[in-house]
Amino acid sequence: MAYLRADKSSFLLTRYYQKEFAENCMMHLLVKDVEAWWHHVEMQQLGQRYGVRVNPPEDRPWGLRDFTIDDPCGVLWRIGQVIEARDPVDPRDAGLKDNPTD
Repeated sequence: MAYLRADKSSFLLTRYYQKEFAENCMMHLLVKDVEAWWHHVEMQQLGQRYGVRVNPPEDRPWGLRDFTIDDPCGVLWRIGQVIEARDPVDPRDAGLKDNPTD
């Protein structure tokens, strides 16, 4: 088990692995400067080094600017900062249908 702490934030990592959980788990890490974190990830070449998917920062309509990393176990990490939320997305504009059977 490992206990990780940065300033006032902390979490525990264990050696326990359950495939179904890992592939459906998402971790959010809120930071003050998402661009600085992104720069660090790029400089470390995490995607290339560990063969994981790394997506660059984007402004999300729910009020975050974040980037994502899929870790080797399949856990999705969202690292971002709070920004002003954009206008809500109309499901018709996102290609979603009101009736799932349509």
